[in-house]
Amino acid sequence: ACSASRKANSMAITRLSSLPLLFSAPIFYSLDSMPAYLRVLATVNPLTYHVELLRGGGQLGFPLAFGVTLALLLLVVAVLAVLIARSEPLPGHDHT
Repeated sequence: ACSASRKANSMAITRLSSLPLLFSAPIFYSLDSMPAYLRVLATVNPLTYHVELLRGGGQLGFPLAFGVTLALLLLVVAVLAVLIARSEPLPGHDHT
């Protein structure tokens, strides 16, 4: 029951955070056409840098978009490596 509650909570957090991240990134419109408050949100949104990288650098410039995307990729790989190293083997599966 506890793990089901944790899973429901994590799914709710994911749903609540995905739409603001999606609509604050310049996916559907350019950074220039955004209001000032939304442009501030877009600068801290990782999705903005991914979109700009796919567009060839766009308004942020290729080095910045590539650098942020690469840094986020390395961070995710490092976190996953730590989580995998600390994980327990599944019952009935020997990792030797």
